[in-house]
Amino acid sequence: MRRIGIRQVKAVVGYEWQMMLRSRWLAAFAALFAILGVFLSYWNHALFSSTGASGMTRQSMMLLNMVLQLAPLMGVLLSSLSLSGERSDGMTRLLHTYPLTETQYVIGKFLGLFLALICAVLAGTMIAYVSLAVFGQGGSLQAIGALLLTSIPLLSAFSSLGLWLGSRVRSRLNAIAGSLFLWFFLVYIYGMGVMAALPILPRTMQEGALAILLTLNPVEAVRIGAVFWQGQGYIYGPTFYYWEQAIRSPVGMIGSVVLVILYSMIPLLFAMRKLRKGE
Repeated sequence: MRRIGIRQVKAVVGYEWQMMLRSRWLAAFAALFAILGVFLSYWNHALFSSTGASGMTRQSMMLLNMVLQLAPLMGVLLSSLSLSGERSDGMTRLLHTYPLTETQYVIGKFLGLFLALICAVLAGTMIAYVSLAVFGQGGSLQAIGALLLTSIPLLSAFSSLGLWLGSRVRSRLNAIAGSLFLWFFLVYIYGMGVMAALPILPRTMQEGALAILLTLNPVEAVRIGAVFWQGQGYIYGPTFYYWEQAIRSPVGMIGSVVLVILYSMIPLLFAMRKLRKGE
């Protein structure tokens, strides 16, 4: 039974992979990554090439911010459209006519979406860094690897969140609207809300509350974690020095991996539960 289950998951992964390769949305996001990366590289080179400062640091931070904003949108939008489209077309009703469980179906879709999204980010980021070489800045494979490591937890978390959303809505239009709302709230509104709410709390509770609130949002957690992993936590002030030491410790590494798994698994479990209940 276990081997049959794995084979069925592989079949769903292969199907989803082929569908995503034909998707104009995926090609558009990869092209957007490349275009914005090239534009930011050119803009940065034109403004700061004569200052003698470290251009690669600025460019890496620009591309990092680009990943933090676009990767969540890619993940939640494409995954929600994929599942909601199949639900509206009646394809999910056929699950009961095949030896395929809802768990195998959701896991297969998640893996297929995740692999396709990673390839799109890789293609766009590679083109952006090739542009650095054209502008005389020199591309860095290490920086590319850092951006990919940043995009992996975001794409994983928001792909699973998109599948949960797709299991809740019946039309592609609702999937698009819900995806844009979740993306805008988690990427932009959430952080501002946290900063506005913290002064209301007693000072003794602010640091603990900040840690919990940042952990609840994968975008903020990845943003802070990326800075700490680069050893630049000092920019947040001396209080966060201990955060950096904790995150870069072995226990912190294990905790980070567990957190990424939770970001992905919890929405997937809710999506499986919804599909089991039927249309």
